[in-house]
Amino acid sequence: MPYWWTRRGHQLLGVTTTLHVFDTTSSRASVNIKGMNLVIRRQGELLNLEYLLQVENLTSPQKTVSDRVATFEMDFPANANNIDATYRRGPDPSPIPAETRGTNRLSLAVPLTPGMNQIHVKATLTWQEGMQIPVGSNLDIASWSILASPDWLEVRALDLESTGAGDVPGFSRQTGPPLDAGQHFPLQLFSGEHVTGEVEDVFTKEPPAAAADGEAPATEEKSGGLPLPLVFGGLLIIIVIVAVVRRRQ
Repeated sequence: MPYWWTRRGHQLLGVTTTLHVFDTTSSRASVNIKGMNLVIRRQGELLNLEYLLQVENLTSPQKTVSDRVATFEMDFPANANNIDATYRRGPDPSPIPAETRGTNRLSLAVPLTPGMNQIHVKATLTWQEGMQIPVGSNLDIASWSILASPDWLEVRALDLESTGAGDVPGFSRQTGPPLDAGQHFPLQLFSGEHVTGEVEDVFTKEPPAAAADGEAPATEEKSGGLPLPLVFGGLLIIIVIVAVVRRRQ
């Protein structure tokens, strides 16, 4: 069982501290999701999801909350693929069992040690216009936000607030309301206005259109509507006349 726990020296002076390192309970009464970031990336016909959760265990006396079947559950797309879940409480992440249950639920059999626990869940989906991503858990969610990329990817739902700050380049950020345990908050995704295909080169002129009878258009260079040989001939005549007039003077 992964375990990582710290306590400052002044907190140990003058008191007796008992560490229930290996004591466990399945009760989630003192566990909540302190914060959650949902990162949504659309790449062509694929949608990549990442859930970054800070799960707080305030059980007293300190005990690890654990359940071999499902320590807690979170709302999750039923058709998600390539699910990967890891737990971090210390220097290295550890893989944890994650299993979809019923419709839009993911169960995580993860040991939640006293204090803050970091959980990272990744998955992929096939993109569909107007698709729904559920948000919720059987734990209270104190705060959560969404990062969506590209920034033209629209995430729609009631009570979502846009931060209006581009703190992460290429992403748009929105925050959602606190959620009670068992409360479901569906998100809907749409393609917003964006430039697709190649950008037109405004400095490149289009070639002349072909003639109606299939013959190539004339390519004779002109200046001011006259053929260039006529222009040069006229200039030569003017020069000769000016020279003759000067000699007579």
